[in-house]
Amino acid sequence: MKHHLKYEQYIDASMDEVWTFFSDANNLLVLTPDNMKMKVKSNLTNTQLYEGMRIAYTVSPLFSIPLFWETEILEVSNQSHFIDIQRKGPFKYWKHKHTFISQEKGVLMIDEIIYELPFGFIGNIFHKPLVLNNLKELFIYRKQIIQEMF
Repeated sequence: MKHHLKYEQYIDASMDEVWTFFSDANNLLVLTPDNMKMKVKSNLTNTQLYEGMRIAYTVSPLFSIPLFWETEILEVSNQSHFIDIQRKGPFKYWKHKHTFISQEKGVLMIDEIIYELPFGFIGNIFHKPLVLNNLKELFIYRKQIIQEMF
């Protein structure tokens, strides 16, 4: 069963500023709460996102158990959107589209995630208490950080 999440946030900054920040892979660490213990495993010599770029990292969102995750940047459209997918990791399927829309005095950022948990029915039992709640906390954290930064 695939799940769909959508988050929107208005950012009071220029498209150039917003795109520069979000298209830099190093800023993924800034946007991840410390309690997730994210560690980037890839040697990122070029941190600007590009199609085909792979980023490997570990996160520990549950019980401090590190989970390996590798994502690939599937598509990049300058100052419009980028899409990442999971190549290896905890989900059966993961696709995350980041869209940026110029507004009169800022940028509307839209995150759309489609994901599927492993283990079918059993995995879905843990969806709300473990996965959905962690994702909601992550986006609440990101919203606060982005508001502070911009």
